[in-house]
Amino acid sequence: MSLGNWGFYFVIGKLINAFSEDMLKRQYTLSNDSDNECAHSLYITMIEASLTKGINIDYEVIRRAFDRFDPFFNSMAFTNSNQFCLMCISAFDQTGNMELQETAEYIYQKYNYQRAARNSEETAIVTIKLIQIKIRKNGNIEAEDSETLILMKRDFPYKDQPELHFCAIVLLMNKTEAAYTFREFQMQRQEYYRKLPIYHLYSQLQ
Repeated sequence: MSLGNWGFYFVIGKLINAFSEDMLKRQYTLSNDSDNECAHSLYITMIEASLTKGINIDYEVIRRAFDRFDPFFNSMAFTNSNQFCLMCISAFDQTGNMELQETAEYIYQKYNYQRAARNSEETAIVTIKLIQIKIRKNGNIEAEDSETLILMKRDFPYKDQPELHFCAIVLLMNKTEAAYTFREFQMQRQEYYRKLPIYHLYSQLQ
């Protein structure tokens, strides 16, 4: 049952409001066959249509749900948090609902930059997403962010991280280089990127 479509969720045989304090207090755990697990939020089960078309979504409750655990505790938590935030940004591009963008920003800002030495690639991913949000809010890029992206391109060689380079180039608003880099992707990867929020910014360079 998609939370944004219905606003209610079945728990132990009873129907309760999906954005109630009762749901907020419940503990949820993600796990897989590799014995990896982490605490997380029920709201990552929402689908994009729920965010773009749902009514009575309490974004404050969603944000508070991410206060109850570390959204980037391990790779599993990182992946699910990042996917949810990407969905929020994409839904914002379709609706203009600032609550969606603010929710993604709120979650990304919980990333612990002190772990950068161990998770430098993840740090780059979060940084790119936060700069994406800034550009959507302000319409341009700040000098400090430009410097961060230039240094990122230096620290991550193109041959190893072409997709990270593409994102950085788009955010630096280099139309020609972005188009060249995108053409270098395999067709399957191009199709994947067309579904991501970064492609929305890339298309605005055309």
